[in-house]
Amino acid sequence: LCNPQGQAIPLQTEVLACWPDQSVKWGLFDFQADVAAHTRAEYTLIANREHAASMTPELITSLLVKKDADSFQIDTGAAIFTVPTRRFAPFSSVMIDGQERLDAANSCVSFEDDAGRQYEHHIEQARVETSGALRITLNIDGQIRRPDSDANFARFAARLHFYAHSAACRIDYTLHNPNAAQHLNGLWDLGDSGSIYFNDLSFHVAAHSQNLQIVWNDDVLGASPRIAAGTMSIYQDSSGGDHWMSRNHVNRLGKVAHRFQGYRVTQGDAVISSGKRANPLVALQQNGIRIEAAIRDFWQNFPKELEATP
Repeated sequence: LCNPQGQAIPLQTEVLACWPDQSVKWGLFDFQADVAAHTRAEYTLIANREHAASMTPELITSLLVKKDADSFQIDTGAAIFTVPTRRFAPFSSVMIDGQERLDAANSCVSFEDDAGRQYEHHIEQARVETSGALRITLNIDGQIRRPDSDANFARFAARLHFYAHSAACRIDYTLHNPNAAQHLNGLWDLGDSGSIYFNDLSFHVAAHSQNLQIVWNDDVLGASPRIAAGTMSIYQDSSGGDHWMSRNHVNRLGKVAHRFQGYRVTQGDAVISSGKRANPLVALQQNGIRIEAAIRDFWQNFPKELEATP
């Protein structure tokens, strides 16, 4: 793989599927691109094996993964993440420059059902799914159940992606309802007897620092970052489109429950910004320490919320 200057760069490859003749049908290519904001860059994949082999630089990885009885430890060269394998947190420690950056006691994944009862994420399986020079992926799945019960309310699956020379982690999280739908009279209705109902699913990440400053941006594709003086949230209530109150958005009770068009940014009880479709980022920072959070396809998967407290 060559960058726009024609220089070969490190490339991690994985064959995902093959044709009957064993040629590649689907391939996954990991590489690290350096592209300035609002610009385009063209990278060239060379299919000639001999020519590519002579150009490709040796992959010297900074990625290391270790496993002990109750956790994985992933060292990316920029951060050391500890991922527990009993309860999904998702992290119990994040070390950067030899210092702990995570307040593990106040970091967790919380789940609340429609009756206000709290549930825990119990891990049944945790394994290294991909281990390469540029990316390591952990595959974790298990049950969501009450602390005082073995009854399974729902299941979850999560993939945690870690990247060489980076302190970023991408989390792909899936909530799974194992109950079979009934489809009475052949209808696929909302509120089927096999449905589950919950009020809240949240990832809480707390920094191991005091007097943090909140930086937020409601559109990383164009807006400029802003500072918040106190607790703030970015909440996408509806699609933001002209038909945000369409009957396409009815709930199981046959009602459109959205309260307003688009999103609102609030600080306390005050609305400090609003718009139609948010692509937000929220960060906590202090003296070079910075924790950022973003949700992929934020406005498309309404309702969604990012909240920060200093």
